[in-house]
Amino acid sequence: MAMSSLHISVGMDRHHVQPVSTLRNLATIVFIVLTNSFGNLMLAAGTAQLPGFQLSGLPEYLQMTFANPDVLIGTVLLALWMFAQLSMLSWSDLSYVIPVTASGYVLTALLGTFVLGGVVPWAETNG
Repeated sequence: MAMSSLHISVGMDRHHVQPVSTLRNLATIVFIVLTNSFGNLMLAAGTAQLPGFQLSGLPEYLQMTFANPDVLIGTVLLALWMFAQLSMLSWSDLSYVIPVTASGYVLTALLGTFVLGGVVPWAETNG
């Protein structure tokens, strides 16, 4: 039995989806970039306040982690980021969403440098 063509359908049929306004796309992109960048910033700030991880003290470590307001805020922001990105993927292609939201990586590096005092190695160094 020969197969003349193979059709694989993933997700919704894009021809029946209502077009999304440019303003909605732009607002969602800004929201995605900001929640991702500030969520990562808050998690980094919060976890920097924690002692080194010891498996033997796991319950106490988890209690300290989730009692830290910076960790909680970072977790909420990253949850919002994930829901916004999933939402945008429901009306836009992956090949559009990922590149336009990639500026979040640059913003995260800048926030880490100027807010947390981190160092971004602009060139790889071989020790």
